[in-house]
Amino acid sequence: MSELTLPQCCYNIAVPAGIIIDGLVPATAYQFKICFETDFGSSAPSDETGIVFTRPSSPPSNLQMQLRNESSITIAWDAPANIFAGLKINSYTARIFDESKKTMMQVIVKTREATLRNLKAYQQYFVEVVAHVNNTSSNPEQLKVFTAPPSPKDVTIKNISLNTVTIQWRKPGILNLTTGIEYIVRYTMMDTIGKHSIGGTEHTVTGISQPTAEIKALAEGTYYQFEVKVVTSKGSSDFSPVSTAKTIFKQTQLDKLKENIYVQLIKPGIYNLQKSINASREIAVTNLAVERTKLAAERTAAAVERAKLAADLNRLDKKMMQNKNDVINERYSTRKSISAVSKKVDDLWYESTHALTLCSGFQVGDGTGGNGETSEGYKANAAECIRTCIERKKTYPEINGVTVQNRLNNVYCWCERGMTGDNGDTSIKHCSLR
Repeated sequence: MSELTLPQCCYNIAVPAGIIIDGLVPATAYQFKICFETDFGSSAPSDETGIVFTRPSSPPSNLQMQLRNESSITIAWDAPANIFAGLKINSYTARIFDESKKTMMQVIVKTREATLRNLKAYQQYFVEVVAHVNNTSSNPEQLKVFTAPPSPKDVTIKNISLNTVTIQWRKPGILNLTTGIEYIVRYTMMDTIGKHSIGGTEHTVTGISQPTAEIKALAEGTYYQFEVKVVTSKGSSDFSPVSTAKTIFKQTQLDKLKENIYVQLIKPGIYNLQKSINASREIAVTNLAVERTKLAAERTAAAVERAKLAADLNRLDKKMMQNKNDVINERYSTRKSISAVSKKVDDLWYESTHALTLCSGFQVGDGTGGNGETSEGYKANAAECIRTCIERKKTYPEINGVTVQNRLNNVYCWCERGMTGDNGDTSIKHCSLR
C-alpha cells in the first residue's frame, strides 16, 4: 500500500469542503490525513481515513464522433492514458442514452470503435465508453452527440433552358421549427446518354436559405445530376437521391438538316421496319395458335387412347383373376381326386396282400394276435396299420406280423411278435409281404 504525502499539508480549503487529488497511481491503495493550517501554525494530523483504491486505469481518451447519419453514429477513442503496470485492457463497453438517461443501445467491443444504431434523426444523445481491466472497469468517458438531420425530400427540376435549371425540394418536417438552416446543391456533368457522371466536373452551390435554387452556367444539350443536403448548427444531412436533367440544345442549320433527314428518311424507314416486324409477329402468332390447336387435338387423341388401353388392362386383370380362380378350383379338384386314388391304391394294396398265398415272413391277420403284441390304436384303414408295423420292424426286428380288427367301422391295429397262426375265434388270413 502506498501513502500520498502532502508536503506541509499545503492545500488551503474552506471548511467544510472537499478537494480533488490527482496524479495518483492506478490500481493502488491510499489512506489520507487532514490537518488545519492557521496563522498560528498547523494542527496535528487527523486519524487516517479508510483505505481507498484507485481504479486500474484512467477512462478511455480522445472520444470523438467519426461518422453519423439519420439513424446511427460511429464513435472512436484512444486507449486510457494511464493503466497500472502489467495490466491490459480486456474490452470496452460503449453505451448511448438520451436526455432521460434511457439506454438506446450498448455494445461490448475489443477494438476502439463502435457503431450505435436504431436512433432517431436529428436528436441529441450522450455516449460513454468504459475500459474493462480484469474484473474492474474505468470511469466513463462521455461525449454529447447529434444524429444527422433528414435529407431534403421530393427534389424536382423545373424551368430547364439552354444553360439554367431550377431545383426545388421539400424541407424535412422535423426541421420546421429550426432556424438558421442552409442548403447545399451539388451537381455533376454526365455522359451523352445520362448514365454515368464525368469525373472532375463536380460543382457545389452553398448559402442557399430557401428550398429552391437556380443553377446557371450549364452547358447546353448536356445531362446533369443534382443532389441537395441540409446544413444546421448541429450538423449536415446526407445528400438526397440523385435527380437528373438535360439542358436544351440550341439548334443550328446542321441540326435542322439532321432533323429533316431523320423525319424524311430515317423515321419512315423505322416505321416501315416496325410495321414489317409487327406483320411478321402476327403471322408467327397465328402459326403458333394453329400449332397449339393441333397439339391440343393430338393430346386429346392420346388421352382417349390411354383411356382405352386402361380399360383393356382392367379387362385383362379381371380375366387373369378369373383364370386364377379356375386354376385354384381345378387344383383343389385334382387334389381331391389324388386323395381318393391314393386311398383306393392303399385299399387295393391291402387287399392284394390278402390274395397272396406265400405264408412266410411278415404276416397279416384280421383277428386277434398274441405273443407280445403291441397296440397301435385306431388307424384309417388296414393299409395304414401295415405301414405302421413295417416301420416298427426297423426298430424291433422280432415284429413279423400285424393284426387288424374292425370296430364300429374303424380299424384297430396291433403289431405282432412271433405271430405263428390262428389265435382267437376269428379266422386269420395271413400271407407274406415283400
